[in-house]
Amino acid sequence: MGFFDSLKELAIKAKKMQDEHLNEQATKQALVLPMIHLLGYNVWDPTEVYPEYTADFGTKEGEKVDYAILKDKIPIILIEAKPLSTNLDKGQEGQLYRYFSTIKGIRIGILTNGNTYKFFSDLEAKNMMDKTPFFEFDLIKITENQAKELERYTKFNFNLDEILKVADELKYKCKVRDFLENEFKDPSPELTYLVAKKTCSRPFVTQAIKDQFKIITKQVIQQLIDDKIIERLDALKSGTSIVEQPLKEEIAVEDAKSTLVTSNEEIEAFYIIKSILYGKIDVKYLSFKDTQNYLSMNFTKDKVKIICRLYLNSPTRKYVQFVVPGQKDSEKILMTNIDDLFKYQNRIIEIASI
Repeated sequence: MGFFDSLKELAIKAKKMQDEHLNEQATKQALVLPMIHLLGYNVWDPTEVYPEYTADFGTKEGEKVDYAILKDKIPIILIEAKPLSTNLDKGQEGQLYRYFSTIKGIRIGILTNGNTYKFFSDLEAKNMMDKTPFFEFDLIKITENQAKELERYTKFNFNLDEILKVADELKYKCKVRDFLENEFKDPSPELTYLVAKKTCSRPFVTQAIKDQFKIITKQVIQQLIDDKIIERLDALKSGTSIVEQPLKEEIAVEDAKSTLVTSNEEIEAFYIIKSILYGKIDVKYLSFKDTQNYLSMNFTKDKVKIICRLYLNSPTRKYVQFVVPGQKDSEKILMTNIDDLFKYQNRIIEIASI
């Protein structure tokens, strides 16, 4: 299994834990330690991952950082964990800031609540942690690009000089992204004027034209984003689609293939099925096909085997239908949400293994 797939599996677990009201210790046990382990560090070896690492600050004794990742018995990364429900945007970096300036030679600090991860360094003033992170991600929403960046911190890829070299660039990329995100949400007068001046045939850009182009610019930006999302989802579908005989109810439906959009919920359901079957079958042969009425989960090593169909179009009523070879009509089972698929993991494994 690739690094990104492993992260997606941990992300599914993190999402399931959202409503569990985990305290700090439970968060560390359920999410933070698995992440450290996923990065390739031995969480049972205190010469590699040291819990409650001493970080006394001035006259304040007994200060301890949750985890220090060591290399040759020297800390290379500090990790400060908070409960899963903690909002890390509200001044939670104070402890890590103190630890950072206390432990000699440390250059990387991570603040996390098990889902959000914020990476800090001392790019602006040596031995003083920067106020803003140079890299951050939400595990539940992690992208492939973010996973590639995170891979730099694995045990076998860790190179401090290389990390610091790109950290400065990443920090500015974050600032540029925030700037553009704000512009996308609410185009500034400067951007509106620039767009109007470059595209409007009028000799002068009046206030009325600025007002008009503010609305136009916002609409076009949103349309561009929507088009890119549809384009990527279509690419995902075409890369995993297979030929399957349509159900009777589909025959009466006009060809709507061009209008199908695989939802985020359907993609997440695919990853849930994949995580259930990992180690039971060769998951590289697992694929899905999106139809007008359902999402079909298929195993295609020798021939097409339908594992189940998911009916997720309704916002309130979601079903799973297990397809048993030789059985013409299979019962649809009502689910509360797609997490209910974990309740049927034995059945999923049984059908996939036939």
